[in-house]
Amino acid sequence: MNITSKTTVSNVIDYIPMPARFFPTHTNRIFLIKARDNSMEPTISDGELLLFSKLNYESPKEDEIVLCYYGEGLKVKRFNSFKDENGKLQHKLISDNKATFEPLLINPNDDFSNKTQIIAKLIKIIKSV
Repeated sequence: MNITSKTTVSNVIDYIPMPARFFPTHTNRIFLIKARDNSMEPTISDGELLLFSKLNYESPKEDEIVLCYYGEGLKVKRFNSFKDENGKLQHKLISDNKATFEPLLINPNDDFSNKTQIIAKLIKIIKSV
């Protein structure tokens, strides 16, 4: 799932007032984005709002949905780990729509401009009405 804009204050489209008790974590670590394609269907559909919590130093859990920089843009994918043929632990990002989208391998040996950075984990999907 591609996200068209970066999650910085300069790209804020709108603010939605909500009570703090709605959020399961500190409110300065959470943000909403709008889904923009079908790579995570049937779990996430185009146009749905996604509530994310920024990761500090913790690693995502197996099969957790994350927001990450990958290549030149932001993507929403499922985090997965596996051991390669040499027994070395590897990580990949997987779309729920596997018939259309190939997994993306996280390669720690890439140069910095191509390196994947996982920045947040999904807390809640706000379904379209």
